[in-house]
Amino acid sequence: MRFSKKILFLIVNLALLSTSYCQINIDSGLVAFYPFNGNTDDYSKNRNHGVVNGATLTTDRFGNPNSAYYFNGKSNIIIKNIPQIAFNNQNCFTVCLWIKTNCLSEGDILYKQNYGIWNGYFLRINNKDKGYSTLPGHLSFYTASGAKEDAYSNDALNNNNWIFIVGTFNGIMNISTLYINGIKQIHIGKRSGKILNKEDLMIGSNSLYLNFFNGKVDDIRIYNRILGEDEIKFLYFTKTISIPYWETSWYKVLQIAGIVIIISGIVSGIFLIIIYRIKKRNELDRKLNNFMFQALSKQMNPHFIFNSLNSVNNFILKNEKLESSRYLTKFASLMRSVLKNSQHQLIPINDEITALKLYIELESLRFDNSFNFTLNIDEKINIDENEIPPLLIQPYIENSILHGLIPKEGEKKLSLNFEKKIIKNKEYILCSIEDNGIGRKKSNMIKLKKETKHQSYGTAINKQRMEVLSTIKKMNIEIKYIDIEDSYGNAIGTRVELLIPVVL
Repeated sequence: MRFSKKILFLIVNLALLSTSYCQINIDSGLVAFYPFNGNTDDYSKNRNHGVVNGATLTTDRFGNPNSAYYFNGKSNIIIKNIPQIAFNNQNCFTVCLWIKTNCLSEGDILYKQNYGIWNGYFLRINNKDKGYSTLPGHLSFYTASGAKEDAYSNDALNNNNWIFIVGTFNGIMNISTLYINGIKQIHIGKRSGKILNKEDLMIGSNSLYLNFFNGKVDDIRIYNRILGEDEIKFLYFTKTISIPYWETSWYKVLQIAGIVIIISGIVSGIFLIIIYRIKKRNELDRKLNNFMFQALSKQMNPHFIFNSLNSVNNFILKNEKLESSRYLTKFASLMRSVLKNSQHQLIPINDEITALKLYIELESLRFDNSFNFTLNIDEKINIDENEIPPLLIQPYIENSILHGLIPKEGEKKLSLNFEKKIIKNKEYILCSIEDNGIGRKKSNMIKLKKETKHQSYGTAINKQRMEVLSTIKKMNIEIKYIDIEDSYGNAIGTRVELLIPVVL
């Protein structure tokens, strides 16, 4: 057990270190970075923010709102004072960006060049022959001055598709190269002259406010070096472009991850002590507490911890410090609550409700508050004195959220109800978990289609625990699944009912 934990700890640290190395490597030589996350701020060290002239925020290639800019053929963004000192003496550079064109009319996507002297560079979509070496609808990458041999795309661009463009310039050999979606284009440019100038960087038009671009632009990166083909493919295939580590809370994330790993190790150690004491009891008690431990492990499994840390990381990357702090606080509170409750065979209903609310709030945050939750408690129930087994209800709530609500389109509702019942002169607590999800039949069909099928160990463990409780404490807990249907027999949700004898 100890040996496997050491190996797991080593693997986690190596993964974190390798991720950090990759981040630092791809940001080497970065002199300007505009991810357009709600603004035109430069997230490189140079902080050359842009000024918007008519361009509007829109969805990016992942569907995220306000994460790219739309240019309507009459708008642009101006970035002043692109630093000259940031470029090296070899006069080499790389520019990367994503675009989505609405039409293939001629337009300047990026422009940093002055008329008359013609030193600089620009990216342009050509729509007619003007003496350039490109064809209509093709993308051109112009650099410096001299003979008009410029890098251009193999084929005409496609409308309404996101395209990843990379242009590199080798100042030693005076060669410009163009990449489309990670693929090097055949036609290279051979130019002479200076690339560096003091002109503003124009996005969406040239410096004379002509040749406006019509479409979307996102994630512009400028380097003072030539990116290798492996780095270009890495940027193309990476699904999310992260902000450079010096502008994020990356080190704080590593610290948080380290703390959580340490806490997990301590918690695991405490669990082992609990198991050691349980073994001294009789066989039935040992089984009961072992099932409790398995239920705890299922609820706080590594997948749940990973998703929670990933959610914290996403909040931090989006600079949502308050949300990340709230999430981490709730996560720590849930771990403490579950650990406390796991030490008892029975706990007050109020303690179980507290843990369940924390779990539901975490899942709600993780899924962007996509479902509504209501809690109803019968006033006749004494939640501070009446007791139930811990970790009993959570697996059914997890099933409702993951398999009922998340696959559903439209409004999503989850309700947890506690009601007092008198049956044959005996008091019971009726706990019902109800959702308006896709129903059990459709959920099972989705599971069968997936290559990796999720097994609900939590509910299976609960069934075994109920059998042991019935033997030891004569506590018979009944469970009932109810498929909710409309008047036409269509599934409109699921309700799970747990009938639990009152224990004072």
